[in-house]
Amino acid sequence: MFVYSAQAYDTAIARAGGPMIYIEGTKHLNFTDQQLFSPLLRLLGLTGDIDPRRSITIVNDYLLAFFDEHLRGRRGALPTGPDPNHPEVQFATSTFAQR
Repeated sequence: MFVYSAQAYDTAIARAGGPMIYIEGTKHLNFTDQQLFSPLLRLLGLTGDIDPRRSITIVNDYLLAFFDEHLRGRRGALPTGPDPNHPEVQFATSTFAQR
């Protein structure tokens, strides 16, 4: 039986050397389309303070860059550090390393 553990997930990513990306002002439901349908989600604390359209744009930009790099072979498509077009994004190797 697999039990999800955020710490185990972070540890595996840190060991593999993969980056973790954080978007300031987000919460779990900011990574879904639900945030676009009702401002009540923010009032209930289910989404962060970031504008819903901005968070969707950031997620889409990073996902497209990831797929361009790993599926289409376009090296350098995926930002590996701070990007002036996405100042809300922070990089870390683990949630326990920096945030």
